[in-house]
Amino acid sequence: MRKKGMLLLACGFLLLLVACGRRRIHSVPPGEIYRESVSPAPETPADEDTPSPGLAEKPKSPGEVASIRLTDQARRYLEAGDAESAIRVLERSVALHPYNGEGYFLLAEAWILKKDPGRALTFNRMARTYLPKEASWQERIQDQYQRISALK
Repeated sequence: MRKKGMLLLACGFLLLLVACGRRRIHSVPPGEIYRESVSPAPETPADEDTPSPGLAEKPKSPGEVASIRLTDQARRYLEAGDAESAIRVLERSVALHPYNGEGYFLLAEAWILKKDPGRALTFNRMARTYLPKEASWQERIQDQYQRISALK
């Protein structure tokens, strides 16, 4: 009888945990946080065809939008000379959106500031892979590559 009581108590506890977990998960509708944090921009025909800088195409998911915001934040850290903070933010940025070529480009810049040519070269190659094939980006990537080579 005692085992049966303990078993019932354990089952009741598990049911309580599951019920509380469900309420917490479903209390915020999917996408609600995204709608609150990102105000919708007015759509124009030119805006639909223009890709975001450093991305292969227009952002579609909350992860891509967050990645772009983190990339902008990291750019400000780099402008202030804070490579360590920029690296920390950019690692989150590319984790959220692995095709963010500008994030890789800026990671290479941060590792140049830290005078680590090996890591800088790795991220320079990633930037070359994921950035648009526009001449301006290719020139910047090549210039970055030359600065990395000068560090060796």
